[in-house]
Amino acid sequence: MNCAICREPLRAERKVQTLGAKGRKSLLAATVARGDKQLHTELESIGSPCNVHAACYKDYTRETTIVAAKRKVIAADECTGNVDSGDRTLYGKGKKTAFHLARKTDLFPILESFEKPETPKAEIENAGEEFLLKFYGSNKLVSTLDKLRHYKYKQAIRKSSLTSTIKLESLPPTSAAAAQHSLRAYHQVQTWRGKMVDATAWGWQIGDGILAPVETTKGVAPENLLKMVACGCKTQCGKSCGCRKLGFKCSSMCSHCEGESCSNRLEDL
Repeated sequence: MNCAICREPLRAERKVQTLGAKGRKSLLAATVARGDKQLHTELESIGSPCNVHAACYKDYTRETTIVAAKRKVIAADECTGNVDSGDRTLYGKGKKTAFHLARKTDLFPILESFEKPETPKAEIENAGEEFLLKFYGSNKLVSTLDKLRHYKYKQAIRKSSLTSTIKLESLPPTSAAAAQHSLRAYHQVQTWRGKMVDATAWGWQIGDGILAPVETTKGVAPENLLKMVACGCKTQCGKSCGCRKLGFKCSSMCSHCEGESCSNRLEDL
C-alpha cells in the first residue's frame, strides 16, 4: 500500500496516519488550495479512511507550503503557455503534466527563478529550458532543446510510414524560441506578483501599435539552406534556368539535371 500523497510505499520506519472523515476533508481542502486536481480526484475515488505518511500530511496541509506550492504551479503553468497571457500553448501538452512536474521537489529551485524579482535573463532562460526538457521527457544525455528536438524528429521519422505525416508542431521548441517563451513567462508571473516590468525587455515587441511575442531570435533554418533552390530545366540549364538566374549552381534537388548533367553544375566553378 502506498501513501496517498507521495505515492511511496508505507513502511514501518515511517509513521503512518490513517485519515478519517475530518482528516480527509482537510487534505481535500489543501488540494483545492494548491490547485492539485490530480490528487483531489484520486482522494475522492479512495474515500475514507485512507493511509498517508504523517510527515507528508503535515507538510501538505501546512499553510506556508500551500502558498509555496501555489506559486510553483503558477510558474509551471505559465512556462507551458497554458495561462491566458496572450502566449501560445505548447502543442499537445496540457496542465496535468505541468502540475505533476511542479509537485516534484527537485524542480522547485528551477521554478523559484520565476518568482524572484530582478532575476537575470540568462537564469530565466536556463531555468525555462531545464523545465521544458523535463516537460518533454528528456533524459540526462540530452542537454538542450535543440538536441531533443532533433532526437524527437528522428524518432518520429522512424515511426512514420510512406502515407503518414509528421506533425512538426508536436516537436519541442527550439532553444531560442523557448528562451523568449520563458522570458514572457517571467514577465507574466512578476505582473501577477504586483511588479511591473517592461514587457519589451521580456520576450515581447511592439508591432502595429500592439504587443506581439518575439517568437525567436534565430532564423527558421541556416542561411545556406534557405538559399537552396531547384530548377526543372529539361535542357542544358541555360540563361532561363532558375538556379542560374539567382546565381546558384544546380544541385541534386533539381528534377532533371540533378546538378550533374548540365552546364550549370558545381564543377563549372
